Amino acid sequence: MSKTVITCTNADMDSLFDKRFGRAGAFCILNEDTGQIIFLPNRYKELKESAGLSVVQELLQLNITKIISGDFGSRTADLLFENKVQMVSLDYSCSLSEILDKLIYR
Repeated sequence: MSKTVITCTNADMDSLFDKRFGRAGAFCILNEDTGQIIFLPNRYKELKESAGLSVVQELLQLNITKIISGDFGSRTADLLFENKVQMVSLDYSCSLSEILDKLIYR
């Protein structure tokens, strides 16, 4: 099962892509096998430190395989690498829908 996480500003389809992994407003989780999409609000975005590491721990329990975001901290990236999660870094502004369209209709 292939699950891709996309960082986004809000937990809805009208959201924008959020380049901040640990501080993103929410996470869009796409099951690429079934097309099912769910949203997960980021309950760690206000932590003073280690927000990214806390997010990774939660997402790993969902058996994710790939994360699309803008910036991953070095400790976060190390943890994702150790758990064989692919990291895709985008450095441009766009809507969540644009990214989903590329993933679903590739």
